[in-house]
Amino acid sequence: MRKLFSLLAVSGLVLLASSGFAHAGILEDAMNAVNSLVSGIQGLLSAVASILIFFLTYRVIKKALNRA
Repeated sequence: MRKLFSLLAVSGLVLLASSGFAHAGILEDAMNAVNSLVSGIQGLLSAVASILIFFLTYRVIKKALNRA
C-alpha cells in the first residue's frame, strides 16, 4: 500500500516538475508531505490492527474460560 501511494505521488510530482511549474524546494516539500502522510496512515492502520487483535484475543480467552 505504501509503495502504491509513493509511486503515485512521485509520478505526479515528477510530471509537475518536468512541466516547469515546480521548483526543487517545492518538489522536496511535497515529497516530504506525501511520505509523512503515508507514514501516518501506516501508523493508524497498525493501531487499528493492534486493537482488533486485542479484542479478538480477549474474546477467545473469555470463551475458553467459560467452557472450563
